[in-house]
Amino acid sequence: MQDPKDQIIHETKVLLHRWDAECDLDEIGIAKAVMLGINDWLEREVAEFDFEIEFEFEDEEDEE
Repeated sequence: MQDPKDQIIHETKVLLHRWDAECDLDEIGIAKAVMLGINDWLEREVAEFDFEIEFEFEDEEDEE
């Protein structure tokens, strides 16, 4: 099994090579677009949920 970090690096490089071959942007243009995408991903809003489920725990007396 490949390390997740190595897999991300590999997949990113594959994507960058594809975009380099298929688009009109140069390497700097691709890198800038990737940085914008990463910044957008990092700044995404994370939805927060209220946890309303209440757990009922058995009393210690019930366990005996």
